[in-house]
Amino acid sequence: MTTKDSTTAGATPAKRGADGIAHVTPATMLNTAIERGADVDQLERLMALHERWQADNRRSAFIEALADFQAAMPAIHKDGDVSYGSGGGKVGYRFASLPAIAQAIRKPLSDAGLTYRFEFANAGAGGEMQVTCVLTHTGGHAESTCMAAPPDTSGSKNAIQAEGSTATYLQRYTLKAALGIVDADEDIDGRGAGMGAGAEVITEDQADQLRKLLAQTPSGTGQKLLTWAQAESIADLPASMYAEAVATVKRKLTAADEELPL
Repeated sequence: MTTKDSTTAGATPAKRGADGIAHVTPATMLNTAIERGADVDQLERLMALHERWQADNRRSAFIEALADFQAAMPAIHKDGDVSYGSGGGKVGYRFASLPAIAQAIRKPLSDAGLTYRFEFANAGAGGEMQVTCVLTHTGGHAESTCMAAPPDTSGSKNAIQAEGSTATYLQRYTLKAALGIVDADEDIDGRGAGMGAGAEVITEDQADQLRKLLAQTPSGTGQKLLTWAQAESIADLPASMYAEAVATVKRKLTAADEELPL
């Protein structure tokens, strides 16, 4: 709120804004209370108010910085190629790699005063990996985006390669989600790559694991998942969408009112 300067002699004057009007803030109120000998209870309430006010300001600055970044963000094109199999079972698709995304966003992210980092953790039984992208503004506010998925055992990957593939996948998608990035040539309806004719589908073990998870969710969740994936059955789910599907269904288990992405 704003007010004319009506401070009394000896009290801390309110800070004046560019408009020349004295703006009363929790900080000025706290200083005035200290000078006037306020009791501990009053000071604690004013401190709490000051902390909330600072947190709100930091979050507002974060949102403004994110908007500035998104306005300056260049188009990110798919630079990676995946191709395997032969004949009618050959699969091929393109994607934006993590290094390509990092290179494209480095300057606009720095200009906006934003940084990001990744945190890794185990996510329960089954060897699931959890990756959290923490986006931080120089003003002090930070927000996290988290995803979890099992090791990617598709193809002929060994155990280390399976974990590395999942880690890279989760880093890429949590970073894109945190910053609101959409590849320039990405499907506008948000469906994943590898959904064309001949696309590799999930394994029987993966399909069984997904069915067990779906059995614990509200009625209709499985059909929503199939509609989102444009698959006729769980066994027909594209392998490229498996990690995201598992993460989404697990979120459904902990938040019954959450909608699956359609």
